[in-house]
Amino acid sequence: MHKTASILILALVLPACTTAQIDEATSIARTSIDVICAGYPTADFAFQQLAATGRLKPSTVAAEQAAVGSLAALCADPPKDTKTAIAAASRVYAALLTAAEDARKQTAAK
Repeated sequence: MHKTASILILALVLPACTTAQIDEATSIARTSIDVICAGYPTADFAFQQLAATGRLKPSTVAAEQAAVGSLAALCADPPKDTKTAIAAASRVYAALLTAAEDARKQTAAK
């Protein structure tokens, strides 16, 4: 998840970068997306195990499933340009963070 945060930072600093810096940022973004795509099935499996306990609200489970669906689509056909890739990854990351935080609150309360 730390790598994904770097993608968000890139979205803020890319406009002021040189071509070499943009090339490096593109490489980091692509690597980050590859790492996320390789790791999300494990994270989703862990979330589903928690969901199976019945301790999570259906809306939290649905939000995570929607985010994972978006991530699966992103990973199946990653955008070719960095701007689109960063934007897509940022949206998915925000949705996953929200679902994870909701799950944490729900399990802490019970």
